[in-house]
Amino acid sequence: MFRIFFSDFIRLLQPPTTLKLAEEELEHAQRELLKAHSAQEYAHHMANYHHERIERLINFINQQKQPCQSNQLNSGTNVRDPIPLNKASMSNSDATSRKSWR
Repeated sequence: MFRIFFSDFIRLLQPPTTLKLAEEELEHAQRELLKAHSAQEYAHHMANYHHERIERLINFINQQKQPCQSNQLNSGTNVRDPIPLNKASMSNSDATSRKSWR
């Protein structure tokens, strides 16, 4: 029993073999490759997300500008009313109607 324990203890003190070192390095390289693929996949999806977001915002802005431009040409004034800076400058009916959209 003591001999088995002693031989295991001596084996722990010996430096690992080149084969064992190569196997550990291979496992480390495989883990790093998996992490790199995950990061690449994440970056690809984030790039797609931002591309679609930019397209959506450009379309929204273009749609919002079109009605204003056509109304300005027809009436000569801006269709949108400026929002008052404080409630004291609004009448009571304006204040209650503006609360519904806030």
